[in-house]
Amino acid sequence: MYKVSIGSTSLRVEKSEETYLVENQSVEWDVRRIKDRHYHILYRNRSLNLEVISWDEKQKVLCLKLDGKEISLKIQDPQDLLLEKLGIRNSQTAQPTDVKAPMPGLILNIPLTVGQTVRKGETLLVLEAMKMENAIKAPLDGTVKAIAVQQGQSVEKNQVLVQF
Repeated sequence: MYKVSIGSTSLRVEKSEETYLVENQSVEWDVRRIKDRHYHILYRNRSLNLEVISWDEKQKVLCLKLDGKEISLKIQDPQDLLLEKLGIRNSQTAQPTDVKAPMPGLILNIPLTVGQTVRKGETLLVLEAMKMENAIKAPLDGTVKAIAVQQGQSVEKNQVLVQF
């Protein structure tokens, strides 16, 4: 069984050998590939055009264009559902939300602002420790939600510096 989320709506989807079941209801459709990433669907006497825009394998998000309307689907496979049931997040999609000080030191420079978008590896701030300047870098692409320190402030090891 799969769980497919479209916005705030989630549906249980199962595939048998002959058909798909959506919320235990059989879905009868005819899908034909027209060309790469383009499909034609007949469903309930309606003709639909489908284009696959992108597939984010890490986040398991499928972006489609159905009759000109863009739709994003979040797809959870049986393993994802089991991990969710056990209260465990998938390690591939789990991402840190806090950047913490790797050592005690003094904040020398903060070249970013709240709301700024940063790329993985970009310098978030400069921390002086044992007479050395250490660039603390972004562990992921994201948007800065909060900066928990100020320039000139002393910090302890594992103190939160920046939140995503």
